[in-house]
Amino acid sequence: MNKQLNILLIEDSEDDAELLAIALKKGGVQPVIERVDTEDAMKKALQKKDWDIIIADYVLPHFSGLDAVDVLKKTGKDLPIIIVSGKIGEETAVEAMRAGAHDYIMKGNLARLHFFVNFHALPSKFSSSIFIRFGSPFAWILS
Repeated sequence: MNKQLNILLIEDSEDDAELLAIALKKGGVQPVIERVDTEDAMKKALQKKDWDIIIADYVLPHFSGLDAVDVLKKTGKDLPIIIVSGKIGEETAVEAMRAGAHDYIMKGNLARLHFFVNFHALPSKFSSSIFIRFGSPFAWILS
């Protein structure tokens, strides 16, 4: 069963955005993606549509995944945000999660992206279902 999800993608590379979409589709997610790459564009996108999840590249030319986490916090919206990067180390990933990111995944491991998206987005999308949010599968890293 395909699950349609509205995904706000913070990503500067069109090629990487396409790879993310392909990985999600292979995992049974039907993504409706809007790609932005600046703080202003993110703020506008957050105002105009209800999103199920945000996926943010860690490094962009004038914006970052941590900046995206901060922008999201300031809106007061309760949305899961996943950091995706090709260059993030474990220490940086822990820092991102402490800042408010729900998870992180390496770009080289996108075949598992659908798992992370389903884990974080579906409980909020279908709050009356049997899903219960337990937090990140990697929360033990923070303890």
